[in-house]
Amino acid sequence: MEDQKSARLVILSGKRRGEEVAVPAQGVTVGRTEDADVVIKDKSISRIHARFEFDGSLCSVRDLGSKNGIRVNNRKVDSFTLHSGDLVSLGNVRLKFIDPAETAGPQPEAGSAIPVAPPPAVPAA
Repeated sequence: MEDQKSARLVILSGKRRGEEVAVPAQGVTVGRTEDADVVIKDKSISRIHARFEFDGSLCSVRDLGSKNGIRVNNRKVDSFTLHSGDLVSLGNVRLKFIDPAETAGPQPEAGSAIPVAPPPAVPAA
């Protein structure tokens, strides 16, 4: 089976802080209810807040009519083509976009999450 890498989002705040979520070719919706592909239970996020799409080389985010909008790198946008390291805010929740070229290790299933491992400890001298 061919290893297809997907773009990833790292959740930087809230109860799911530290988790990574895959953005597959078919895209994912993010919201606070079970109707979204990726559920983040935060009242500042709309039921279905935004959609992330990945075409194999570019990833974009689009607001789906949310109450609090989306911001990329602190700039309010309706839609935006993401670059690795961009910070996306959905309401009060922040996510970091990671380009698949910079991704190593296991790929989570669409909409699922894997915990982000902390950096290894440095032994005392």
